[in-house]
Amino acid sequence: MIITSIEAPRPQEIKTRLPSTRILKILIITSILLFVVIVTVLTAIVLLLYFPAKCIDNDACKRSDHAACGGIGTKSGEWPFQVSLQRNGNHICGATLVACRWILSAAHCFEGRDTESWTAVFGLHFLDQSNNHNVQHRKIKKIIIHPRNTPATFDYDVALLELVHPVQYTDFVQPACLPAATASLLTGRRCIIIGWGTTEENGSPSNELLQTEVKVFNNSQCRIGKVRITKQMICAGFLEGGRDACQVQN
Repeated sequence: MIITSIEAPRPQEIKTRLPSTRILKILIITSILLFVVIVTVLTAIVLLLYFPAKCIDNDACKRSDHAACGGIGTKSGEWPFQVSLQRNGNHICGATLVACRWILSAAHCFEGRDTESWTAVFGLHFLDQSNNHNVQHRKIKKIIIHPRNTPATFDYDVALLELVHPVQYTDFVQPACLPAATASLLTGRRCIIIGWGTTEENGSPSNELLQTEVKVFNNSQCRIGKVRITKQMICAGFLEGGRDACQVQN
């Protein structure tokens, strides 16, 4: 009898090859870089969506494209540097935003240097809509009256106001681009005046921000009763009347 020994086939061994140390390092570095990129992009999106532009005056001035009897209505955001100076919620005077912490107004608006009761309102179109989401409120830190101001004649009728906190520049709040110190308004030139002033002589203030066009006159041509027109002033309007900055406008 012949006995033949037959061995059962052995199961094929499955070899598992682990990635090398170099490949693992590359994968880890790639994952970290991808994570950093994702976090950076998400952070940038959040900042753009939820935080207004910072106060950078030079850049804001470059972006900016841009008070009355017989005036016509304006569009919201058309004059982003226009400011309403208010006391206890009431509009008293207009002002101009010239930098993120500074506004320019008329000295005759301030009988004293008390800042507590004053609030500057920015991005405002209708006076009764000061709670609009485009509107910003800032308290006044300091009132600087021109040292040569003469209340009796309105000469050097200029005041500079410092804000407690800077404004945030938006499409509705932008500084005015100031002219060069040597710039002058030529006689006959047409200019725009804006404000919430009265719409007729001795009338009521306008709730809406108004604008109108006036013509610049030589100061020697301009006479307002016994008021002396000085070189610090600008005389503008129309000889026939109808459109101007009613009474004393800022």
